[in-house]
Amino acid sequence: AGVDSQKQTEHLMTHKMHLPKVILRTITGNASMYLPSYIGAFGTYLDTWMPLGFVIISFVLIIFVASTVKNDFFLSPFQKSVFFITALSLFSLLVLSQHLIWNAVGNDAVDSIQGRYLVPIFPLLFICFGNRWIQLKTIPVLLVILFVFVSNSMVCEVLYERYVKEIYLERVAIK
Repeated sequence: AGVDSQKQTEHLMTHKMHLPKVILRTITGNASMYLPSYIGAFGTYLDTWMPLGFVIISFVLIIFVASTVKNDFFLSPFQKSVFFITALSLFSLLVLSQHLIWNAVGNDAVDSIQGRYLVPIFPLLFICFGNRWIQLKTIPVLLVILFVFVSNSMVCEVLYERYVKEIYLERVAIK
């Protein structure tokens, strides 16, 4: 309904500040869609989600590991800014592509971004968390192993409940 990539391109060329507005509104307004689905949303229509608490703990653990793992290389603030700007540029291009293809002409935000689209972008952001001051050798490794085991168990449970277990809306006993 109202989707036309040619007209959308013309609209963006005419209204120069519309694209930055779309990018900003997508980052701030639609994070509840793409962030949880980056961690765990299943199904063609993303109809099976991991619990919100699991998603939050996952992001906290990712950032903790990214900022405490011992690395053989260190990035200067300039290098981190290059990674950050690259990630932001890639996200902006992603928003632009989705805006041209899926949005009605003149729409103010992109709401169709799924977490899987961010798989090549987020590692660039996670690299920015590395530092020289806090470095733990074994705790992140043990946490990751434990987390992978627990999260895979949770995923199996969620997928079992959604796709395998028979659901009875009512049961009729024939005697």
